[in-house]
Amino acid sequence: MTPLLKENETLEHAVFQGNFGPSPQTILVLARDPDSYTALEVFALVPKDGGGWRKIPIDSVEEGSMIEVTAVLLDDVDGDGVIDPIVMTTYMLGFGPRGTEENPLNFAVSWKDGKFVRLKAVEKKIGKLDTAAKVRAALKKLKAPKKK
Repeated sequence: MTPLLKENETLEHAVFQGNFGPSPQTILVLARDPDSYTALEVFALVPKDGGGWRKIPIDSVEEGSMIEVTAVLLDDVDGDGVIDPIVMTTYMLGFGPRGTEENPLNFAVSWKDGKFVRLKAVEKKIGKLDTAAKVRAALKKLKAPKKK
């Protein structure tokens, strides 16, 4: 299945199907126009009643030149029983003395009130981590019960 990609768009990462949207059959898609260095399109496909798919956009990151999606983690970050996608990317600033260095930039989304929203508080903790192990450790700390 070509997941409703725009003309010239290609998959940036394998798609995932699971319970991270309004349906357990929700498909997470990360795509890119090969002619664009920064345009990472992130969206979900949700089954429509009667067949077909509804495309729901997901706000992603736009900073510098996106190099690649390095990993996608699936975890119930906010404890609501729904899986939250965490997308790990790298980017380059493109200018200045460190303009060609790759920098991590990660974002997390959750299905809330009929739409996907960015989990900004989570992103403050994981946004600049450079490995999946570090992100998982930070998420574990976020979910740990608070000591009294």
